[in-house]
Amino acid sequence: SETNNFCISGGVAVPLWQSDEIYARTLTEGTTNTLEVLPNPAQDNLTVYYNVTNDLNIDIHVVDITGKIVREIARDANDANQVQVNINDLTSGFYFVRLVSGDTVLSKKFVKQ
Repeated sequence: SETNNFCISGGVAVPLWQSDEIYARTLTEGTTNTLEVLPNPAQDNLTVYYNVTNDLNIDIHVVDITGKIVREIARDANDANQVQVNINDLTSGFYFVRLVSGDTVLSKKFVKQ
């Protein structure tokens, strides 16, 4: 049988693997709210790619499994649609990246190795 490396996101097939440059461009071309976290699992740094259809400022939180915010990043609506997050000092385990912009809330789980 034949397999593919695509995921349906907002009705659009998005490759599950791409270089950072290509992936960032793919996310901004859509008209839906998107949030991706790479690599997953991660060791020292995490890249958060996002696209939000409103023109409001964006808060990005890294949240542990107890709900405690362990990182906070404020982004202006005009900033680039990706941000690097240093997670080197976090203990190994499951975390969430939560993006809040107005009424929009997006969340993705990732593993810290």
